[in-house]
Amino acid sequence: MPFEMPEAIVISGQINDILSKTIHKVSSVEYMNTDSLERQGFTNKTSSESGKILKGHKLTKAYSKGKWIFIETDNNHYLLSTMETAGKILYFKDGGKPAGKWSVGISFENGSNLYYTIVGWGFFKIVDEQELATHAYPGKLGLNPLDKKEFTPEALSALLDAHKKTIKEFFTGQHSVAGIGNGYLQDVLFLSEIHPKRKASLLAAEERTALFKACKSVMEEATSKHGRLAESDLFDKPGNYVPILNKETLGAPCPNCGTPIEKAAIAGSTSYFCPKCQKV
Repeated sequence: MPFEMPEAIVISGQINDILSKTIHKVSSVEYMNTDSLERQGFTNKTSSESGKILKGHKLTKAYSKGKWIFIETDNNHYLLSTMETAGKILYFKDGGKPAGKWSVGISFENGSNLYYTIVGWGFFKIVDEQELATHAYPGKLGLNPLDKKEFTPEALSALLDAHKKTIKEFFTGQHSVAGIGNGYLQDVLFLSEIHPKRKASLLAAEERTALFKACKSVMEEATSKHGRLAESDLFDKPGNYVPILNKETLGAPCPNCGTPIEKAAIAGSTSYFCPKCQKV
């Protein structure tokens, strides 16, 4: 599964602990060159262009919003990234590098390295402040489900009213609520007893309340557990959150009623659900 909010929070926090190191170079990639990635839109700079922008400068601050990780530099640029299935961001203190494939490497003057492996719909981009504000993805992200001030039952309900597609598309689009993708959404909808095919705007009041509570509880638990078991942090250590529903639970008894878990292709990807607890 791709990174979602818990993984982005964990890794951005770890990046903050390795800041204030001067960049020596942006290395050539070993499995897909940045020229190719740039042509496909997964990065916006070649390795040469990246090096000219970053060499001699420092990373000053890292933070996350939704499933995106933002790293500020001391020359007013931002490194934007989000990792899809099998993608990774890894740090090596003493000059090491990933055992497998990687896409972008940033080497620091103290000998440490930061590597990005871009797979599927993952991204690594370098933008200035103006480009950041208008970027098609992180420039237009929705509410943060862990922000008590902006994510309220009223705010969620208003967004649901305005959305005419399925509840799955409401979340996976990232423009209404940011950071909950198809991975954690399985558990959010299961706990809410809402089928992923349901129309977002037609959810009843009690369902909206359950959905609000599930968003917060799943994100809080997953973040506290360092992300999903299937994902790795900056030092390649897995998280401890075990999903309630995923491909491993297909056909297994529902934890609530014992009905076999089913799957369906919905809005371009697979959803897992209990047909009895989560009725269409």
